Formats: sequence, structure tokens, C-alpha cells
Amino acid sequence: MTDITLAPISDASPTGPDLSFSPAFDQIAELRRFDDPTLDQGEWVREIKSADWPGVVRLCSELLSTQTKDLRLAGWMTEALSRTRGFAGMAEGLAVCAGLCETFWDGLHPMPDGDAPANEPAERFEQRIGNLKWLLTQLAEVAQTQPLIVGKVVGAAYGRRVIEAVRSRKTSEYENTTEPTEEQIALALTQTPGDALLALLEGVQAALDALARLQAVIDGHLGVNGPNFSAARDALKDTQHMLTRFAKERGLL
Repeated sequence: MTDITLAPISDASPTGPDLSFSPAFDQIAELRRFDDPTLDQGEWVREIKSADWPGVVRLCSELLSTQTKDLRLAGWMTEALSRTRGFAGMAEGLAVCAGLCETFWDGLHPMPDGDAPANEPAERFEQRIGNLKWLLTQLAEVAQTQPLIVGKVVGAAYGRRVIEAVRSRKTSEYENTTEPTEEQIALALTQTPGDALLALLEGVQAALDALARLQAVIDGHLGVNGPNFSAARDALKDTQHMLTRFAKERGLL
């Protein structure tokens, strides 16, 4: 995917046109849209819509490969890859983001604000900075919610946020929560295949490496005006530490 999305659109226009107001962007917005199943629908009960993450990946990849080089598309694709393929997908998407910024920075969409002073990168690249901040927020969320252990019981898939909440919860609170118990967490850990834990560890490290690459290129272009990568990086590292502990408990490391 990376090689295809980083090939120039054409010799005359390597980054292609800006598709901000195109039907394709509207289509991606609809593919990404999903309803919160926990919200009360009141009298007007309707079918809950789920996001079509594979569809987002396909359309964003197609547009990046054949029509335009756009950081927004790369961000949406990275989000969708993270939702469908976990940390390995996150790493692949971040590699595309980094590659686009390395190869096409001057012509990458959204283009810099031509009316902003040349010596004010925070103003000139405000849109790109906003796109990156949004992406980093999504990555931190995925790092906390991506299932790390999966038991044999339906629904027994737990991410770091739930595991940490259970382990910090007092016994007296069990009867007032729908979260799993510590015993259920422990059982799910024993039932999670060892190769799955090791694959997750490998994926998290790949995501951290790709994130560092993206930060390096952004720092090179924007310096102190760039977005703060620490929250996403710390979230991934915390997940890495938890997975490492689980792997050691299972005798895998």
C-alpha cells in the first residue's frame, strides 16, 4: 500500500487537485459515521449505523493512489486501519502519513495558507497541524481500547482501559458495574493465544517506530510549532508495558 500511495499522481501534478469539496469526501464522511449504541433513541428507534472501516481504507487508498495526495485522507485511512487491523494497521497508516510528508510536503493537501506570513508556520500550516492533532487523539484512543486479551466467551475482549479500571476498582463496586471482574480478566488472559500476544507486541513496536518517523519529519518542517506527539506515544508505550507483562506472566518472554 505504501509504495502505491506514495507514487506521484502525474509528472505535471505530483499531488493532484484538492478534493475537499468533492463527493468522495462526503462519501468517506458517511462511511466513517457511526451511532453510539449506548444512547437512548427515545420513541424513534432505528437501526444503529456502524462505521464501514474497510470501505474507508479502500476509498482513501484509491484516492491517494490515483487522484490526490492529502494528509486528511491519510489520517482517515490510518484511523480505519487501526480499527480493522489493530496496531499493525496503525503502523502501516502512519508509514503512509510519514511518507507523504517526506515526499510531497510542499504540494501536500491541504495546502498552506498563502496569506499567512512565511515566518509563521503555525498560521501557514494551521490545517495540517489540526489534521495531525486529530489523528494523534484517535491513535491514543485506539491504544487504550484495542482488545489485548480475548477469552472464549462471547464479548470477553478487553483493552487496556477496561483492564486498568477493573484492577483499580474496589471489590464493593463489583455489584454496581457491568465491567468484567478480575477473575474474568485473568481467565481471558490464560485463554488468549500466546502468538496473538506476541503479534500485538510486535505491532505496537511497529506503530511506535512509525510514529517516531512521522514526528521526525513534522519536527523537521514545523519545529516547535508542530503538534505534541507525547500523548499518543505514551499511550502506546503504556499498552506495550502491559502486553510485555502479560507475555512474561505467560512465559512467552
